[in-house]
Amino acid sequence: MNPANDIVLLGGGHAHALALPILARGLPAGRKIILVSESESAPYSGMVPGHVAGHYNREECFINLPRLAKKCGAEFIADRAAGLDPENPAALLEKRGALPFGILSINTGGAPNPPSRCFLPEADCAVKPVTRFVAWLDAHQDEDAQIAVVGAGAGGVEVALALDYRARNRWRTPRLTLLDRGDILLPALPQAARERIAGILQDRGITLRLGAEAAERAPGILRLKNGEELAADRAVFATPVGPPPWAQNTGLELSERGFIQVDSRLQTSRPHVFACGDAAHFLPRPLPKSGVFAVKQGPHLARNLLAAARGEAPMEWIPQENTLAILSAGDKRAVAARGRWSAEGAWVWRWKNFLDKRFMSRFA
Repeated sequence: MNPANDIVLLGGGHAHALALPILARGLPAGRKIILVSESESAPYSGMVPGHVAGHYNREECFINLPRLAKKCGAEFIADRAAGLDPENPAALLEKRGALPFGILSINTGGAPNPPSRCFLPEADCAVKPVTRFVAWLDAHQDEDAQIAVVGAGAGGVEVALALDYRARNRWRTPRLTLLDRGDILLPALPQAARERIAGILQDRGITLRLGAEAAERAPGILRLKNGEELAADRAVFATPVGPPPWAQNTGLELSERGFIQVDSRLQTSRPHVFACGDAAHFLPRPLPKSGVFAVKQGPHLARNLLAAARGEAPMEWIPQENTLAILSAGDKRAVAARGRWSAEGAWVWRWKNFLDKRFMSRFA
């Protein structure tokens, strides 16, 4: 086959995992799909808090990428992105070097972005990439430590509650502080949902500190910008991800923060290069760096890649204004919210569990 006809999927994120089977079913003759990922397993973000809490094992919430690629008749390459040569064109990989492509899609995720002065490499970890975070947790699972979770977005709240349940399940007394520099907890959610979550945090004994910006780290201490010191043997950073550093070596147009800019068709400044998920900045309107949007982008991305392969014009993707948010509460309870509506209880967790397992069944 001619490498100039290859469709290369760079990264094993949610959107690519969903797009791959659709691409395989509609692939024009003479085309080949190549999936590139530095890790052979991709965590499903919706089930990660449940994995941290101990409700799911690794097989249940991690996608086996080589197996998925083989099932779809695609080639899998274990390698890390280093940049692009858009003129030739080729993806530049750390080990393999140049990988020619006809059409490229980027779904590598962002990069961990903890403030450098607040991070002790020997003691702390960022939630993303999740595979590294899970390995870090397993390495320290027998410790009785005071933990500060920095970042009280949806991910930070779920991780804090999961860590609380994990400690209780190991007969330990949780000592957790959840802090955020913002003054409002989860401002994108309706007030009723925010009150439910604040109540759960209080019931679990998790200290919530809003308007508290981390400034400096020392062994056993996290110092805030106002000079206050919090006890913290370990810190978990659930702060927003930064752009992938290698994006600077692509020749593509980037946002002010360094993310790859895409239009409503998920196309970059090069028509034969697409991008989605955390690595991308959606130009029509900023989107949260959330697995919810990456999942919704997947099928549309596949259709646009197939259209490009057939020489047709890709279609616009219009994200929903109001999406359903379901936050697990550590134990087998959850809070759901959409628009002004919210609900809480064990039945919400069972609903979430059903949706998550149905999603993962696509890759079994």
